[in-house]
Amino acid sequence: MNYIYTNFKLQGTIEIDEAVITGRRKGLHGRFPKRQYWVFGLYSREQKYPYVFVVPNRRRGTLFPIIDHIVETNSTIFSDCFSVYQGLNQESRI
Repeated sequence: MNYIYTNFKLQGTIEIDEAVITGRRKGLHGRFPKRQYWVFGLYSREQKYPYVFVVPNRRRGTLFPIIDHIVETNSTIFSDCFSVYQGLNQESRI
């Protein structure tokens, strides 16, 4: 987890989500670009402070350490129903 350089913690109500960013196709035809970047974001509603990370993938082993490091204990997390987030309260310290 060498991409987290802060000790600031988000607390309260936290929203998390991930997205893929790709290059742009020329016109409406052709193949999708091969380069894809996964972005993982966290946002605190009370603190109004966002965190955005470029991550190599969206697997549990990648996202959970970020959540553990950034989110304060006993915070409420809102997310989509992506299967990686299932069991977040059991496996994480949240």
